[in-house]
Amino acid sequence: MPELPEVETLRRHLAAVGLGGSRITSVYVQWPRTVFEDVHGCTRALSQRAITGVERHGKLLLLRLSDDSPVTIHLRMSGRIVFGAESPEVTPYVRLALSLEGAGWMCLHDPRKFARVSWGARASEQLAAQGTDLLSPTLTEAAFAVELARRRRMIKALLLDQSIFAGLGNIYTDEALWSARIHPERLSHTIGRERSRVLFRAVRSALYQGIRHGGTALGSGASNFRVHETARPAHQAYLNVFRRTGMPCPRCGATIARIVVGQRSTHLCPVCQAFSTTMGVTDDST
Repeated sequence: MPELPEVETLRRHLAAVGLGGSRITSVYVQWPRTVFEDVHGCTRALSQRAITGVERHGKLLLLRLSDDSPVTIHLRMSGRIVFGAESPEVTPYVRLALSLEGAGWMCLHDPRKFARVSWGARASEQLAAQGTDLLSPTLTEAAFAVELARRRRMIKALLLDQSIFAGLGNIYTDEALWSARIHPERLSHTIGRERSRVLFRAVRSALYQGIRHGGTALGSGASNFRVHETARPAHQAYLNVFRRTGMPCPRCGATIARIVVGQRSTHLCPVCQAFSTTMGVTDDST
């Protein structure tokens, strides 16, 4: 699933090609569930509207329309945006397409049919349910530490909860926890203020590195993330633990292990991220 770096890479590309300012002349829906079966409502809400801005919140791509109403695109497992001059009716895997005045079609390409598009009140509710974007300037180290301290949850599960912090998925959570030397099953309230600040910096560093390298690609199939055909993500070459089971830790040389945390495959260094028997006590009090 595309995470914050992949969606931010896409947002920057869409802004660069001038999507903001384009006018939608027609809407084509090939898979009704993409728009929650409300094909008529989607067509009525989007047709003849101008797109005034391309934004992002967490993993959500956000198109701002001329009446300031939002349209959210959640790419989920296999969604990506492609442009073309051909009718979307003859393009495989297109679930939704917007005809842009003088610019062809912007298509939501989604082999696995999990992507969803919301608009108006539904989009506003979806955005309201999201936690603070992890790259928001309003999120400080102190505020991040407070959120960890007030909850008693395994830290990986907490970081993946989009209602608390928006943007992280499996890849960048594993990478950030490895960088901060924190076991993914450690309870958040035991981490302490100083280590929380270390984790905050590790999270941001992991996200910024992902953006710098154009996101992460984990395969070459039709469902794999890419911004467009000529721009391949490169961050997979810089991963330290994610999907590196059995390989040496880049920091200490120990063998990277895979465990399951909250039903999610999780990668860690058992030495750098040792699960201490003193984890019931915060770092600040030991």
